[in-house]
Amino acid sequence: MATPWAPANKAPLAFFPKVWPVPETSRVLLQFTRLNHEGNADVRYSLIAEADGPVLHTFLQVNPVSGGCYIHAEALQENKYLWRMSGDTWDEPGFGSVEGFLAGDLDTPLPAVVFKQPKQPGLGSNWEVSAHWLVQKVGPRFVRPWEDVKQSTLIHGAAQDPDGYFASIVVPVGKHVFLGIGEAAYHGISIWSPDKGLQPWQRWSGDFTRGAGNVGTDGKDVVWTYGEGKKPTEYEFPSTSVYTAPFATEMGTIEATKRRLRSDVTRPGDARYQYAVGCGYAARLYFEGGKTSNLFIVRLSDGRGWKIPGFPDGPSRLSWGSPLAISCEHIYVPMSLLKESVTIARIPLSSLGPGLPAD
Repeated sequence: MATPWAPANKAPLAFFPKVWPVPETSRVLLQFTRLNHEGNADVRYSLIAEADGPVLHTFLQVNPVSGGCYIHAEALQENKYLWRMSGDTWDEPGFGSVEGFLAGDLDTPLPAVVFKQPKQPGLGSNWEVSAHWLVQKVGPRFVRPWEDVKQSTLIHGAAQDPDGYFASIVVPVGKHVFLGIGEAAYHGISIWSPDKGLQPWQRWSGDFTRGAGNVGTDGKDVVWTYGEGKKPTEYEFPSTSVYTAPFATEMGTIEATKRRLRSDVTRPGDARYQYAVGCGYAARLYFEGGKTSNLFIVRLSDGRGWKIPGFPDGPSRLSWGSPLAISCEHIYVPMSLLKESVTIARIPLSSLGPGLPAD
């Protein structure tokens, strides 16, 4: 992508861009917002564009940076996109009392659906999409069908959970939604579908000695962390491993087809660190020493792994974000430099080097 705008430290990207490698093609699409157009903080572009090609969709925002409306890159996959919107007034800091979204098909020039609702204090309405659903991923989890976004179905909340836990990770795939469940000493993975409702996927209710989390999938392979060997009153698993299986929605099928790849780097269940999965690789963020953001990469064919450190206290002050997607050539990951600019980096899979053998 040609980027003839101002240097990154003067025209950075907004936080939380999205990336979607289009299946069965070499195309990779990016969703992001350019800030400070031509040095003007009140002018911003929000784009969906090919990483190595043309712009497909764009919004031009011209309103005070302290008020008005704001557009957030929110969801991009399965040929669908969603922009989260905040604000309904020019004058009130915090962008007013209304939020919602514009969403649609990548192949059409205008959004197909528009939705608004009052802001939810302390939550915000964060969303994921699939070909079937728009999924609210904060608070109680709801799905809305593309055909009528005013209809909503509650798929998970603490009151609906068999053990009374909240969900963290939310991963929609087609008509199914994976849910990372739990807090503190308990972690598990459930799955929801309109046909069967909420079902255990890698979950052992009442068993605090083992757990699963960090689930991610590209619709072909599923990758997660499995922890075992802890006492019911402990929070940390003494042993954590990376597991994978061909995509399946039934726990019995997963139990029969899953395989251990290697040891993992941290305990499972932290919603911030779900796996990005693609083209036979998986990657996620992890922290070491309490402050360094690092990338952990694993190859699904043989369990070989790589650790790529960040250097937030070094001269470049490099800090990684959670990996966004993996194509057959690159890992796409947000990166900040000098604690001032945000960009999307892509790491060639061919550059990873020998790595760490499976253990």
